[in-house]
Amino acid sequence: VTRLPVWRRHPRRLAAAAAAAAAVIIAAVVALSLGGRTSTQLAVAIPLHATTAAKAFGVGGASGQATARQADQSWTFTLNVHGLKPLPGNDFYECWWVTPGHTRLLATGGSFVVGNSGSTTVTMTTGVDPTQQFTRMEITAESPSKGGGLNGPVLLIS
Repeated sequence: VTRLPVWRRHPRRLAAAAAAAAAVIIAAVVALSLGGRTSTQLAVAIPLHATTAAKAFGVGGASGQATARQADQSWTFTLNVHGLKPLPGNDFYECWWVTPGHTRLLATGGSFVVGNSGSTTVTMTTGVDPTQQFTRMEITAESPSKGGGLNGPVLLIS
């Protein structure tokens, strides 16, 4: 009597082995496509202190803290500021990401206002990576009549 080949004697075992091999291959492909990313998010604390211009502006005791958290390709940061004064009319405070060095490149982080307490907490999202090119944060007082851009005095700086 001639015995059947192994693959014909145990078809269920063969199917189970093939399914297990496929699961391992799929898991490897998914792991490689994620690039080895883990669920741990990178967080960066950014302390802010008043500049000499802040003293002239009347907010010399202002301070702040930003906490930036990486969220895939963007960053979400929570900005807490204290000691600023409410601005008149439609004026507002602007958060900027700045490159260090002689050639300053700017990217806006967003704008905000403060109430009578002089404090606020805002959450903003940006594509700027605070650990790479744009490593400094600056807070300025801006006016819509100035046409955008960094035109106001830098009050807080990291």
